[in-house]
Amino acid sequence: MKKLTVNEVLEYAIKIEKESRDFYENSRNVLKDDALKSLVTVLMKQEEEHLKSLKALLDDSQKKSFSKVLINVDSSMLTQIVHTGEITEDTSPIEVLNIALEREINTKNNYEMFLELVKIDETLIDAFEMLRNKEQEHISIIKRKMNEIKG
Repeated sequence: MKKLTVNEVLEYAIKIEKESRDFYENSRNVLKDDALKSLVTVLMKQEEEHLKSLKALLDDSQKKSFSKVLINVDSSMLTQIVHTGEITEDTSPIEVLNIALEREINTKNNYEMFLELVKIDETLIDAFEMLRNKEQEHISIIKRKMNEIKG
């Protein structure tokens, strides 16, 4: 276990979303399949929206007294986001989708953990519930696309 402040939890969530946005952006730049390129572009834009929401929450949190409250976090969860490495033109669509799926599952799991930690503020609860649900949507979209490709 590791003790983090609410602000540190939000900063970690921002890091997750930024990495995911960058992953989708890099994937979009090298993928040749137009349908897959369109999908990762949509996901990239959604991750950008998540990022903006979290940054606004962090700004708001810094003004509140609970921002210094220490909460226990399972630190093993904080290392589960997938290292994506470099996406190249040789990376297959299935490889991109497998990495994306693993990223989204781990992100959703982190948000579920964060939900248990931020019970001190309704705004944070709502935000992490929304983010968890969006990650679940991403998981479903990616799985459908994988099934299409595998035929």
